[in-house]
Amino acid sequence: MNPPAWLAELHRQWHAARGRRTAESSRAFTRNWILLLENSGASSAEDQAAATREAEALEKSGHIVLNRHRYRKYLIERLTLPHAAEPWLRDLFGGASSHVVQTTSLEIVVDFSKRGHPRFPEEWAALCQSLRSAFTADRSLRPFNWSHPETLRRLLETVRNLSERAWPTGTPIRAASVEIGLDSKGLERHQRTIESGLARLFGSATPLKSLGFVSGESHVELHGPVCLHFPDGSVHDFAGLTNVLVSAADLARRAAVSPAAERLLSIEHPKTTFPASC
Repeated sequence: MNPPAWLAELHRQWHAARGRRTAESSRAFTRNWILLLENSGASSAEDQAAATREAEALEKSGHIVLNRHRYRKYLIERLTLPHAAEPWLRDLFGGASSHVVQTTSLEIVVDFSKRGHPRFPEEWAALCQSLRSAFTADRSLRPFNWSHPETLRRLLETVRNLSERAWPTGTPIRAASVEIGLDSKGLERHQRTIESGLARLFGSATPLKSLGFVSGESHVELHGPVCLHFPDGSVHDFAGLTNVLVSAADLARRAAVSPAAERLLSIEHPKTTFPASC
């Protein structure tokens, strides 16, 4: 049976406030009962009555404490989650303890440290040591976050793969992305995060283009007769051709465009190609 919505909301708020801490808080976690219900979507009298019965059952089992009005005992003012019940709440929603997550991330950093770096061994060792010190102190070093071990692993792998070789100047960024095991747009999709990771390694801003990468040339796909006229008097006539790719550079330097067709049709769709849209 799925946990009630108000309990899921309690877990969400608890996890946001404490779920990623390794140090024990000095106070028990408490929430205003009515606000908790409203945040969980229980706004009707029936829903709130049902939630109250569920909370009272959990109180009897020792998982929570319901703090009631001093005189009107039927009114619940606040809900308290005792320290001893925090593991129960975490396990109920399938989460790992912060200590386990922190240990996993530290093990990942140690593993990468042992592997070393073929081109920048000192910089790599310094980065790994900085991460170990920060994680041990319950801190993260952006963009490396100890609370997401698998994301940490992928980012360290990507930074190492990018920096372990000298890329030829003019390497297409999408070709490089595939070569290091990502999809063709992986580097572009996570560019800011990866550049931040490279900056941690080298101690200064390191844009991807500084590694020798270039983005693919922008172009437009044309279907149908059209002529591009250039300042030097030359003309590119695409009449009778289909699937014509015109570069952004040519479009920028053209003086005029003279389509022979009486009408023009343009179809744009972000998730498909021009032919597939027709």
